Amino acid sequence: MTMTSAEFKDICLTAIGKATVSRGLLKGQLLARCPRSDSDGAAAWQAMTIRDNPWILGDDRLMRTVLNFSERQQAIYHAIDKALILADASEDRPTWFQGYLQQGEG
Repeated sequence: MTMTSAEFKDICLTAIGKATVSRGLLKGQLLARCPRSDSDGAAAWQAMTIRDNPWILGDDRLMRTVLNFSERQQAIYHAIDKALILADASEDRPTWFQGYLQQGEG
């Protein structure tokens, strides 16, 4: 399966669309529950959830799920995760973990 960068970007954007609310007052926010585990939306939801609220997933559930992802889902997960890391770094603000450590020091 060969895919261009533009095609993969469209796939990732579609997966993000499946992982977020599409209508109503909460439009654009992350869904409360993960989409079907065999969908691209599940990979996007888990990548965004681990950055937003890692306590929802927990280590064991995350590892079990990511290891069971298809090759396509793993690519989507890693692409979205990398994009979120770069977005956090460009905003010059601490990640949730750094903020958590700073709270414990004070």
